[in-house]
Amino acid sequence: GSELHHIVDPRTGAPAATGLVGAVVTSRRAWEADVLAKAVVIAGVDAAFPMLAAAGADAWLFPTTGSPLTTACMRGTLEVNP
Repeated sequence: GSELHHIVDPRTGAPAATGLVGAVVTSRRAWEADVLAKAVVIAGVDAAFPMLAAAGADAWLFPTTGSPLTTACMRGTLEVNP
């Protein structure tokens, strides 16, 4: 079997397969951060940063491969141990 994401893409009805396995979002409101975290995973990396900027939110994005990605405000705030 293959690993599938628990967030379902409403466009396909299948688990999101956008190159992101997770996101941690900070926002002024907890509910907004929760919604944005799910939305950026469904939207994918290319759409994530404009979406976060429009909402005035910051995030750590975790791609399926490679190092975590961050908005400018979050750079240097996450230490990743191999």
